[in-house]
Amino acid sequence: MPDRILLSALDAKQVDHKCIALQLALANVEVRSLEQHVALLSTMHDQHNGAHAISVAYLDILDQVLDVCGLVDAENGSEQHHGNIHAERVALTASAMHVVQI
Repeated sequence: MPDRILLSALDAKQVDHKCIALQLALANVEVRSLEQHVALLSTMHDQHNGAHAISVAYLDILDQVLDVCGLVDAENGSEQHHGNIHAERVALTASAMHVVQI
């Protein structure tokens, strides 16, 4: 086989190796990118769960205080506020279940 053909084959083989190396490097960067996105979403999820837990606990405390103190006054709408607190707690619980499913 002539030297020119062997050199051309060698050049083609080297280019193939460079192409494979670049594809591996790109795949590595894509994996790192996905890992960073997973970490971001995990942090956001944890923060949301923490805020939700605090909100639910706060609404539970307010609900208990209203029950214990008997703060139901039809004139200033305290009964309505008590109902609103309960509705917000239900909405927060539903949103938490939705986040867990995601």
